[in-house]
Amino acid sequence: MSGGSSRAPYLGPARAPLPLRILARVSRLLALAEGAGIGLFLGALVVLASWQFVARNLRPLHVPPAPLWIDSVIRHAVFFIGFLGAAFATHVVKHLRVDAVSRLMPVRLRLSVRILTTAFAAVVCVYLMRAGWTFHADIVANEAADVSQEHELIDAARGTLALPVGFALILFHFAVQILLDLAWVVTGDEPPAEWLAEAHGGEIIAGDEKAEALETATVPSEDL
Repeated sequence: MSGGSSRAPYLGPARAPLPLRILARVSRLLALAEGAGIGLFLGALVVLASWQFVARNLRPLHVPPAPLWIDSVIRHAVFFIGFLGAAFATHVVKHLRVDAVSRLMPVRLRLSVRILTTAFAAVVCVYLMRAGWTFHADIVANEAADVSQEHELIDAARGTLALPVGFALILFHFAVQILLDLAWVVTGDEPPAEWLAEAHGGEIIAGDEKAEALETATVPSEDL
């Protein structure tokens, strides 16, 4: 049965409960916001870095001097891009993983194993998120009276928010992914290949289709 094959893979099976479908859509909206954030920070990074380079090295062009806050924006934009990119990759199930063994498993067993490994990754994210928040709180406490940070558009306190916020987004996407995998296992619906595809973009061919594909690959064509 392929109850979810005609739906977007991030929505889960057609028989998924309404709260899970709502969570899946929230995860999707967050991913869209993450993509927009990546574009925003990347665009700002390119424009500001180019402005700074031209102002410092091509003085005959009479470009206005770059503001002092550009350095901190460029520095912290890299961290925000990294964490937003990691969160977006988690949503589309394209984060890094070792799947040399799991790709050989049946679909249900593969989903079950992925639930366990994703749960472990989620626990790690919890500890990293807590550590990131502790680090952010320490920075806020230590630099509250630092007048040198007053001219910064993104000071150290704002920049370190990338740690807890980034890990929180990744954790949320992991949690939704676990629930969706559980829904596929419980309902018995056949998940689409896009949902099973791993980081390298491979697709799953199940049952007779897999055997036919292997046979086609090993039997030489008569035209050769």
